[in-house]
Amino acid sequence: MMITVLIKDKASRLKTHFSFVYRSIFTNNNFKDLEKFCNDIVTKYPSLIFDAGDFPSLQETALVSLLKRDDLQVEEAKIWEYTIKWGISQNSNLPADLDEWTMENFLTLKTTLQHCLPYIRYFHISGDDILDKLEVMMITVLIKDKASRLKTHFSFVYRSIFTNNNFKDLEKFCNDIVTKYPSLIFDAGDFPSLQETALVSLLKRDDLQVEEAKIWEYTIKWGISQNSNLPADLDEWTMENFLTLKTTLQHCLPYIRYFHISDLKQHLISSNRTVKSIILPARSILIQEIPVRSKESFSTIISEEHAAEISSWIDCKATTYSSTNYPYKFQLIL
Repeated sequence: MMITVLIKDKASRLKTHFSFVYRSIFTNNNFKDLEKFCNDIVTKYPSLIFDAGDFPSLQETALVSLLKRDDLQVEEAKIWEYTIKWGISQNSNLPADLDEWTMENFLTLKTTLQHCLPYIRYFHISGDDILDKLEVMMITVLIKDKASRLKTHFSFVYRSIFTNNNFKDLEKFCNDIVTKYPSLIFDAGDFPSLQETALVSLLKRDDLQVEEAKIWEYTIKWGISQNSNLPADLDEWTMENFLTLKTTLQHCLPYIRYFHISDLKQHLISSNRTVKSIILPARSILIQEIPVRSKESFSTIISEEHAAEISSWIDCKATTYSSTNYPYKFQLIL
């Protein structure tokens, strides 16, 4: 207690021992007032703990208590980096080379950080801040594990991956998810700002589970959003405006399956002009990996329709899932 008082009085000699004092307080759960007092100091001077040489051996309860704070004076990207560093340090058997990591290794890290992850403010980490493959992979693993809290951040993670061309394996992994649940990207509010490379990578997929007419609609929407000077009223468009849109979409257009858009198909059939472009095959319809639902109601409080609507909220869908086909399992806990 005396040491803590001296720290409060900013005695420089003792500030160098702050990390030791801090750990001593969290060793005993009876020092709640001191925990808060010291955390008030750490939020202002985070380097006292996060940059200390013994940070990796910090107690989990101490780290969590800091992550919970809204006033922690560290950029969120840096907090995420410290958290990953701490998690790895708790597992001496994790490979030093990230390329040697298996899915089991990532899940081990996830388990280690299970009490920390709910307090990371993912929406406040920009794609430019995440340059470490491990950091992106960790968020991606959490999404793959269908943590509903993080699925809402899928669009952000997806963009982060395409910001750096070194994440080819992660690109494929995330595209495998998008092909099954396209609304995660196409119905996201920030879809118009999606990178061109990401959009093209999806248009190339034969298994993208969206009707071709809808894909064409999304592509046009994206193209228009890249040109703020295009007239809002289509009747005011000139030939130059259409050519501008065509130029913007030049890397996307080769992957549209025009023959599988009903209205365009009818026009092409009646046309006398020879088709010179490559005719791509229709996109395949995947068999959804969702088990047959039991006819027995899982709840007497909410119905299948309610569950479908809640699932739509989770995935930020503009339309509601069918009550017979939504991607989440609801479990009665009480």
